[in-house]
Amino acid sequence: MLNNTAVEVNQAYIQSESMIVTIPDDLPLKGTDSSLPNQIRIITASGTATFDFTFLSPTPTITDLTYTMPATAGQPFIITGTNFYEVQKIVFTVNGNAIDVTDFTVDNTYSNISLAIPAGGDADGTVTVITESGQATKSYKATVNPYITSFSTDIPVPGDSMVIAGEYFISISKIILPGNVEVPASKLTINTSKTRIAFVMPSLKAIGTVKVVSNLTTVESSTILNDTTKILYNHDGVGAWDWSGTTDATDGVNKPLASRGKFKRFKGTIPAYTGWWQANGYAFSGWSSTISDATLVSDLTLKFNFYSVNAWAGAGYIQVKLFNNDNYSVILEPWKDGTVPTGRWIEMSIPLSSFNIPNMTTYADWKTQTTDNAVVFIFANRDGQEVSANFCLDDIRISQ
Repeated sequence: MLNNTAVEVNQAYIQSESMIVTIPDDLPLKGTDSSLPNQIRIITASGTATFDFTFLSPTPTITDLTYTMPATAGQPFIITGTNFYEVQKIVFTVNGNAIDVTDFTVDNTYSNISLAIPAGGDADGTVTVITESGQATKSYKATVNPYITSFSTDIPVPGDSMVIAGEYFISISKIILPGNVEVPASKLTINTSKTRIAFVMPSLKAIGTVKVVSNLTTVESSTILNDTTKILYNHDGVGAWDWSGTTDATDGVNKPLASRGKFKRFKGTIPAYTGWWQANGYAFSGWSSTISDATLVSDLTLKFNFYSVNAWAGAGYIQVKLFNNDNYSVILEPWKDGTVPTGRWIEMSIPLSSFNIPNMTTYADWKTQTTDNAVVFIFANRDGQEVSANFCLDDIRISQ
């Protein structure tokens, strides 16, 4: 018997003074049942022998720390992780000083520990959970301001998912979008690492920065959101022509539920080894005038919004080329790094420098060396198997 649990014994592994048994993966542990004896018991026809033996639980891990900034002594503090069995103490370490906490509560899933921040623990440091079987440590900051690094797209689609990436999204109370459009905390989803804020994009008319408001401060993005002046073609009146001449409205089967208006949709089967399945050319009334001619091409990116109805991974590609010039093109195969998300608009981007046009340094050079102010999107498949495709694109633009 191991911890009062009977285990199978292979007679071949029993000797007069020893035996070998396998500890079951699901052996009940004292960490979950304090009545268990941590004991080995051998029962034979001649009697019973016992031996005290500690069966250790898995080592703990810490995945998240939850508290309100700025951290203050006595404030609630929650440690989230795994395997919080037989917790002996919690240790805050600040400026080299160890502060023991012995008054804490472990929940019945052994994945959350609740306590109060101890005196002296209200500064940057680490927190360590020490259990009978090991320990886990995670850094924390008493006070830190959030900051924004990027958006999932700079031309968002109302009604669709929007993600703000950054750091330290803690105690966020709201997002303020251009035109003072507010998204309250109740409509925000923040991941456990506090690096992503997701929400459904409301309708926006204004162009401007994004503000993230926490209980400590308000931070503002350096990137401009919803700058529709940079759109070169959008299927709704901006741009000179659309090669294949057909667009989809927002209603219908297997179409995006949210859009900025009309969009181009490609639907069907791309045969194996097909270099040109469908293509679409876009001419622009002119390249964006909101970008300075002196701007370096290395600082500019061709972007477009992309929506995939089907999961698309491992085959098929998009070739983007300058009109009537096959020498300057870029192949996009983002699904090689992972499945393209389905059911929402995402931003795809191509650095202008990727076109490798010679003698092109500035935006002024780009505008003079491209033909007819136009680009062509070609959808093809170099794989030996056909690909089922159902995807859309819209809002072609150049951004810094």
